[in-house]
Amino acid sequence: MLQSCLELCLTLMQEFLNPTPASSAKQREFYKNAKYVKKYKKSINQQEHQSTPSTAQVLSEGENGGGHASQKKMKYKKNARNLQELYEKKHGEQEKDRIGREAMMQAKKEEREAAKLEGEH
Repeated sequence: MLQSCLELCLTLMQEFLNPTPASSAKQREFYKNAKYVKKYKKSINQQEHQSTPSTAQVLSEGENGGGHASQKKMKYKKNARNLQELYEKKHGEQEKDRIGREAMMQAKKEEREAAKLEGEH
């Protein structure tokens, strides 16, 4: 166990001191990705700070009846209603398509039966 740890440390040191082109490419990619992650986290923090109201705004809204919470609730209800309408519209279209396909299949079936009966006579 100790032997394997020492070998691992030795290989890592050698790679650090004498990097291969592949390892240096991996290292560049790692730092590049780290830079993008840092920028992303920074932008998320900025968005959170911009979207969260200051304490003065929260206190004034609290005195006015908490408009922010009711606005969120209204927005959620509106989105839920829109999603419900969208679902019903899509489901209705699918139902119409299904009924149309069934009607076509029934008509073809009746035609085959009629042709079969005529062929028997």
